[in-house]
Order: sequence, then structure tokens, then C-alpha cells
Amino acid sequence: AFTLYSFTKMLYVWLGGEREVIRMMATKRQIALPFPLHSAEPWAMGDEMFYNCKFGVIQYVVIIPFLAIVTFVFAAAGLYEGDQWYTMDLWLSLVSCASATFAIYCLITFYLSMQEELEASVSNALAKFLCVKAVV
Repeated sequence: AFTLYSFTKMLYVWLGGEREVIRMMATKRQIALPFPLHSAEPWAMGDEMFYNCKFGVIQYVVIIPFLAIVTFVFAAAGLYEGDQWYTMDLWLSLVSCASATFAIYCLITFYLSMQEELEASVSNALAKFLCVKAVV
């Protein structure tokens, strides 16, 4: 979780800071959201796009440590695993996967909206992004 957050902050720094990123986004043309939300109403370029992408990363940073604590508590109480298919392990794994998927989706959306600026300011921005995606 910390890797994803640090990478996102590094992208902001490479682009001149959060305020500069919002300013640059506000001047860009509207983009459609990537699949599977491509049919939903797109996030407005500027502060809405920036804060939605940032929220997607931050929610992952908060949820993963919380799930670790919940796992520890349920394991200590003997309620983590069981004979049925609907154990806590299943539900915590589903929440973890959903959180990671949304975080990566938001990072992809941010990359697509700022692709030209990132490629101009950073060498191999896509390769760095793919490495972080592989970690998550």
C-alpha cells in the first residue's frame, strides 16, 4: 500500500506538485473513463479527476492495514477459517481485491489523463507504472 502511495506522490512531484497537476488537468480535453466504467459519466477534468484518482489510491492505503488488523483479530478469536465456503478469509480477500482493483484503475485513469506530460517529464514512465502495478 505504501509503495502505491509513494509512487503516486512521486508522479505529482514529477509534474510540479498537486496544484500544478490540477491546473494542467483543467486545461486538457475531457477523456472517457477506461473500461469497465467507460459508459459512466466521466469525471470532469481538473480537480474532480485529480481528487477521484487520489481517493482511489488513498482508500487502498487505508483499507489494506485495516484488513490486516481485522485478520489478526479474527484469527486470534478462531473465526478466520472454517468448514463453510463463506469464511472471513473469503470476504476479506474480496474486499482486498476490490480495493486493489479500484486503486489500480484510478492510477491508470490518472496516467491516461496526464500521459503526455508524464512522458515529457519522466523517462520510461510507462515502465515505472507497470512495475508498481506488478507489485500491487
